[in-house]
Amino acid sequence: MKKIMITMGILLLFLQLGMPVLAQEGQREVKTDETIERQIDQIMDKYIGKKIPGASIGIVQDGEIILTKGYGVSDIEKKTPVDGGKTVFEVGSITKLFTWSMLMKLAEEGKVKLDADIQEYLPKGTLNLTFDKKITILDLMSHTAGFEEKIEGMDLESVEQLKPLKETVTKENQPKQIYQPGTVTSYSNYGANLGGYIIEQVTGQSYTDYMNKFIHDQLKMDHSTFSMIYDDQLIIKDNLSLGYEPDASSIKKGKRFLGNDIPAGALLSTATDMSHFMLALLNDEKEAPFSLFKQSDTLEQLKAHSYSMVPYTPGNAHGFWEKEVANKRIIEHSENTSSFSSHLGLAPEERLGYVLLTNIGGEATGIRKELETLLYGESLPDDDLTPKKSVTDKKLVGRYRTARTMQSTMAKLSSIVFDSDIIITEDKKGGVNVKLPGETEYIQYVEVNSGIYQKVGNEQKTTIEQGGLNLKHLYFEFSDDEKVFRIGFGTVADFLPVTILNTQRFNLIAFVLSFVSFLATLIYLLIKFIRERHKKKGTNWSKNYMFLTIFSSIGLLVWISTFFMTLKFAMNPTMIISSMKWLFYINWLLPLSTIAMSGYLVANWYKYKGKKLTVFLLLISLLTIIIFYNLNLFF
Repeated sequence: MKKIMITMGILLLFLQLGMPVLAQEGQREVKTDETIERQIDQIMDKYIGKKIPGASIGIVQDGEIILTKGYGVSDIEKKTPVDGGKTVFEVGSITKLFTWSMLMKLAEEGKVKLDADIQEYLPKGTLNLTFDKKITILDLMSHTAGFEEKIEGMDLESVEQLKPLKETVTKENQPKQIYQPGTVTSYSNYGANLGGYIIEQVTGQSYTDYMNKFIHDQLKMDHSTFSMIYDDQLIIKDNLSLGYEPDASSIKKGKRFLGNDIPAGALLSTATDMSHFMLALLNDEKEAPFSLFKQSDTLEQLKAHSYSMVPYTPGNAHGFWEKEVANKRIIEHSENTSSFSSHLGLAPEERLGYVLLTNIGGEATGIRKELETLLYGESLPDDDLTPKKSVTDKKLVGRYRTARTMQSTMAKLSSIVFDSDIIITEDKKGGVNVKLPGETEYIQYVEVNSGIYQKVGNEQKTTIEQGGLNLKHLYFEFSDDEKVFRIGFGTVADFLPVTILNTQRFNLIAFVLSFVSFLATLIYLLIKFIRERHKKKGTNWSKNYMFLTIFSSIGLLVWISTFFMTLKFAMNPTMIISSMKWLFYINWLLPLSTIAMSGYLVANWYKYKGKKLTVFLLLISLLTIIIFYNLNLFF
């Protein structure tokens, strides 16, 4: 999970710190592949102590742990070495894999059905949905339930603010459902929380208690917990790594994640414990000491493909994200919090998996890519893939924004201000050029099949690719009117076409025009009033000008209010937006005064002085009202 910027914005870390590179052997179980260990050491040496303070890795294959090892430090100041078996990291969003696994377990036990309406398992009135189409557990797993993003109130200041799930998944706290279920992929922490709440309702136990008991009893994950409060769990408290944030050319101590999204991101764990989980996920042959399910079919189903934009292409596998590397099917999940980053990847057919836990936020150094190449092999370029023109190329041209966005509150402003859009242009030689947010290089794609474009070449040009995201294929889907409905890379969120009203350029121009118009009008009227007073013609100052002065003053006041709201939100994006309700009330003065001014103008049209200026300002006011309404600045 993140404090939201925009889903595709991954930070590039150029951090140069002189921290020691320490390697600590963890609890190696069964065997160690010395060749793999040496190669892992070489990769780690490039990053640990330079761009990443500390990390821990676990590798499993053929039912055995072949390596768990710690590198670097868990506390820069104290120089505490990372231990692969003991040092505890925030696992963040990889927590969701445990939530989905337990729902599969309950399905195996006949207590839930993956394709049933989730409202069958929730108390009546829990949700306030926009669409009649049912949401299923499969929709929650594939992040296609249709919920918008919501970070409001996500970061807590103290443990006293922690609440039980039944109080955090209520319709009052529910993100608005803005997409019909099953139609758009939009990564959702709330969806995972609903999954956790279903576990509570079906088992009669709290999510935390149920999950802790399972991982401790069945997986022997003794250094792990789903609890946000762990003062009584000394094995966690005494071994928990500090987290760090990149800060320009240095690293600063970060803040631990404290929030109510327990089923979405609460897990704390070690590389060894996570290796136990991987062994269970790969235990099709029943030879490993850990199991998730009683039936092999359930495990096979968990790892099987379950959703994608284009049929028979990589997408989602019951909560895992799919991709292909070196002709191997990979299922994986990553996490990036403000102070920790982790990755878990499995090659099911090879019975191979690895987990990387780091104590740096927003990690995009390239370490994951190198580990992936070492363990899975390197994907070879398609030499015969050359640019060629397609009738679809022109249709794809445009601007696209992540579906994982905030739409129903003023937080929508962030997706416009930060201009995180994908831009697609037509390549003269054939195919399309794709520019990702924050990147300077374009990626060229050519159409290779219906609904599928493929990247030309194998060069990893972008920071996002270096961070481990697979951009080999670009998928698209048309609506019934043959316009692009969505595009995507088969990952955590689709991208949807952006209308002119929601572009950064349009809003910036409109904002400046509106503010300058109200300010300039007020200045003009004040100068006019002073001049007439100086000429002793104050009696000629008509009501028209007086009302126009009041109107322009209200417009300026509303803009000052909006600037203050925006500043407060920018300083704390997870703030409770309703805490600024009085500023929203001030903004309502603009439409009310516009109606009043329009009525006065019409009523006094023939004897009205300053018609042109008043009409101009009314038009500016209408433009401002449209923008404010679109950005939810009235409520």
